[in-house]
Amino acid sequence: MAHSDPGKDRIAKLVRQASLTGKLPDLPSRDREPLTYEQAARFAPAKVFKGHVKQPPIQPLDGSSPADDLPLREITSMCFDDTGHHCIMAGQDEFFTTFDMTTGKKEKYFASHKYGVDHITSTHHSGNVLHSSTKQTEVAPTATQKEKSERALQDNAVRYHSAHDNKYLKYFKGHTDKVCSISMSPVNSSFLTGSFDQTVLMWDLRTDKAMGKLTNMDGHCITAWDSTGTIFAVGTPRKQIISLYASNAYDKKPFAWATIDDPGLDRPGQSRPPIWMSSLEFSNNGKYLLVGCVTNVHYVLEAFTLQIVARLEGHQPMGFVTKGVTRSGAEVSWTPDSSYVLSGSGDGKICIWDLQPRGGQQDLVPPLQPLELGLRKAAPTLSPLQTMNQNKEGGESSRVVKFNPRLAMFASAGVDAALWLPRKEPPPGENEETDMS
Repeated sequence: MAHSDPGKDRIAKLVRQASLTGKLPDLPSRDREPLTYEQAARFAPAKVFKGHVKQPPIQPLDGSSPADDLPLREITSMCFDDTGHHCIMAGQDEFFTTFDMTTGKKEKYFASHKYGVDHITSTHHSGNVLHSSTKQTEVAPTATQKEKSERALQDNAVRYHSAHDNKYLKYFKGHTDKVCSISMSPVNSSFLTGSFDQTVLMWDLRTDKAMGKLTNMDGHCITAWDSTGTIFAVGTPRKQIISLYASNAYDKKPFAWATIDDPGLDRPGQSRPPIWMSSLEFSNNGKYLLVGCVTNVHYVLEAFTLQIVARLEGHQPMGFVTKGVTRSGAEVSWTPDSSYVLSGSGDGKICIWDLQPRGGQQDLVPPLQPLELGLRKAAPTLSPLQTMNQNKEGGESSRVVKFNPRLAMFASAGVDAALWLPRKEPPPGENEETDMS
C-alpha cells in the first residue's frame, strides 16, 4: 500500500487554503546560511575573464566592409548546478562554458553553432543542462504547410545536453516560435518553457512529449517555480499579468492572478508608462516573487497576493534588442537567504538591495490602501545598499548576474565574465584581499 508524504500533503493543504483566503501560508523554509550585512556590502571581483565572449573578426571573411555600429556579443544567460560548484554561461558567440567555482577556472567549452544557445538551465543531473535555440532555418517558398510546421518545431526545440560526453540526449519539440523562458522544478525532473508562440509547456526530462500545455496566453510568457515545486508563476509581459498555478492542476485555471499596478510610476499630466516584465524568481523562503523589468524599476511582490511590497531603483534599464525582444531577463537574482537582491545595470554597474524587513516587522508587507478611489499608495522605494563595478573592475557590462545557491559568491557577465567574493577584513595596516579559497 502506498503512503503519502506528510510534508507534501501539508504544503498542498496550505496552497489550497491560500487560494481560498489569499493569505500568505507559512511554507517550509529553504533559507540558506544568511549573508551578513558586512558581507553583502563588501563584494569584489576575485576572478575576471576579460574578453570571454568571442567577437566576430574585425575584417569579415567574405571581404565585405566591417560594420562599426554592431553591438559586441555578450553572455546572455547563466546557471549554477545544485552543488554550487559549477557555473555555466552561454553567449551570443554560440558557446557555453563551465567554470569550476572551487578553483575559479574555466573547465569546459561547448559549441552550439548549429542551433545557437540561450536560457541555459541546469538540471538535477550533474553536468546536464537545457537550453533554447536562437537560429531559424530558411524555408523554401515552395514548402508545404506541414514542412514549415516541422521546421518550426525543430528550430524552436529545447535541447538537453550532457557535458560528460558532449552530446544531446533529447530534443523537446512543441513550440512553434522562439522559447524565451526555461524553468527547472527544484524538486523533480519537471520543467516549464514559455515561448513567443503564446504558450507554456510542462515537460519531464524522461520523455520528449509535453505533459501539459497552457494556450492563448495573449503574448509571450515567462515562468518560475516556487522553492517547493508545488506552485509556478506565469508572467505575460504584454498584459502586465502574473498568474499562479498549482503544479498538480496546471490544466485548470490559475488559483491567483493580478495585474502589476504601480502608482509610483504616476506623473502629473502624463500617462503611466507600461511595466515590461522580463523575468520572475521566487525567494527561497517562498514569501516573495522578484519581478525583473526592462525599465528602471524592479519589483518584489508578496508571493500569494501578488501585491507590490518593494520597488527597487538605482540601476539603469537594459532596454530592448529589437521591438518586443528585451536585452534584460537574466540580470536580477535573489541571494539564497532571501534577504538581498542583485541586479546588473545598463551602464555596467551591479546593485545590491537589502530586503530584510525593518521596524520590527517579520515580513515585507504592501502599503495599506485608503478606501477612496484614485488615491492608491505606492510601495516603498529602496535604493541600493551597495553599487559595485563602478570602475569596470569586474568587466565592461553586467547583462547577466546570478548568486550561487550554496556558496557566498556570485557571478556576473556581459562581454567579460567575473566571479565575486566578499572582501576579507584586513588586519590593521594591511590591504583588503579577495581570493577564491
